[in-house]
Amino acid sequence: MESGSNRKHTKAKSIYYIEGSGHFPMLEQPQQFDMKLMKVAKSVKQGGCNC
Repeated sequence: MESGSNRKHTKAKSIYYIEGSGHFPMLEQPQQFDMKLMKVAKSVKQGGCNC
Protein backbone atom coordinates (compact mmCIF):
# COMPACT_ATOMS: atom_id res chain seq x y z
CA MET A 1 0.00 0.00 0.00
CA GLU A 2 1.30 3.43 -0.90
CA SER A 3 0.26 5.50 2.11
CA GLY A 4 2.86 8.22 1.67
CA SER A 5 1.33 9.67 -1.48
CA ASN A 6 -1.92 10.40 0.36
CA ARG A 7 -0.26 12.60 3.00
CA LYS A 8 -0.31 15.70 0.84
CA HIS A 9 -4.06 15.38 0.15
CA THR A 10 -5.49 15.09 3.65
CA LYS A 11 -4.88 16.50 7.11
CA ALA A 12 -6.43 13.87 9.37
CA LYS A 13 -5.71 10.33 8.36
CA SER A 14 -5.35 6.86 9.71
CA ILE A 15 -4.47 3.64 8.01
CA TYR A 16 -5.62 0.35 9.40
CA TYR A 17 -4.33 -3.00 8.25
CA ILE A 18 -6.66 -5.92 8.72
CA GLU A 19 -4.81 -9.21 8.85
CA GLY A 20 -6.16 -11.95 6.65
CA SER A 21 -8.02 -9.68 4.26
CA GLY A 22 -7.50 -8.40 0.76
CA HIS A 23 -9.66 -6.05 -1.29
CA PHE A 24 -12.86 -6.77 0.65
CA PRO A 25 -12.07 -6.61 4.38
CA MET A 26 -15.73 -6.01 5.21
CA LEU A 27 -16.52 -9.46 3.81
CA GLU A 28 -13.31 -11.31 4.67
CA GLN A 29 -12.83 -10.10 8.26
CA PRO A 30 -16.15 -8.45 9.21
CA GLN A 31 -15.53 -8.29 12.97
CA GLN A 32 -12.14 -6.60 12.61
CA PHE A 33 -13.54 -4.27 9.95
CA ASP A 34 -16.50 -3.27 12.13
CA MET A 35 -14.22 -2.54 15.10
CA LYS A 36 -12.01 -0.26 13.00
CA LEU A 37 -15.02 1.44 11.39
CA MET A 38 -16.63 2.16 14.76
CA LYS A 39 -13.36 3.62 16.06
CA VAL A 40 -13.20 6.01 13.12
CA ALA A 41 -16.92 6.89 13.36
CA LYS A 42 -16.60 7.74 17.06
CA SER A 43 -13.55 9.88 16.38
CA VAL A 44 -15.30 11.81 13.60
CA LYS A 45 -18.33 12.34 15.82
CA GLN A 46 -16.03 13.84 18.46
CA GLY A 47 -14.67 16.37 15.99
CA GLY A 48 -11.77 14.79 14.20
CA CYS A 49 -9.99 11.62 13.35
CA ASN A 50 -7.02 11.11 15.64
CA CYS A 51 -7.44 7.36 15.36
